[in-house]
Amino acid sequence: MPIRIGIPQAESDFRQQILTRIEQAYLKLGYSPEFLPLPAERRILLMKNGMLDADLFRICQLDEAYPSLIVVNYPLSYLELGAYSLNKAVLENWQQRPELTISHVHGFKMAEQQQFSGTRITVNNERQAFGLMLNGRVDIVLEDTQSVIELINQNPDAYISWQSVAVFEVCHVLQQSHRELADSVLQQLQQPH
Repeated sequence: MPIRIGIPQAESDFRQQILTRIEQAYLKLGYSPEFLPLPAERRILLMKNGMLDADLFRICQLDEAYPSLIVVNYPLSYLELGAYSLNKAVLENWQQRPELTISHVHGFKMAEQQQFSGTRITVNNERQAFGLMLNGRVDIVLEDTQSVIELINQNPDAYISWQSVAVFEVCHVLQQSHRELADSVLQQLQQPH
């Protein structure tokens, strides 16, 4: 039986490790997972509308904001949110500085939960956010440290400073119509791998 699972667009070892665990869990339950790389906000919207069965991972606190989605309450891993800038001094008290322009991916809940005085600019993906910073159009990018590693490696000439902002547990999320699967998936994820 097929199950459509939205996944982050950015390829990373982190994403692949979680994808492998989720794939194994569904295969053991008799499902054939189909992984669809989609933007963060679109994955939420498609799940809410019943057009996507699950999301590979989201912050575990997601159920507070989206009661119609089912969080499989088992932390798959942790993500650290970082504030990144080309100027280390910009990171000092950045939350209280209204003159700063801060960018993050639209629908990236870890970043959307952050309160700050500066101007917020949302973009479609991590590359756009970092491109804006590298071109001097934004002062700070909020992004998870796993996604940033590849972007920093691709720009070895840029000196990028960063500061840890918060750490979040991430869990697998199901669309409401698959509520009955939550316990079975949880049991599979709890098995040693």
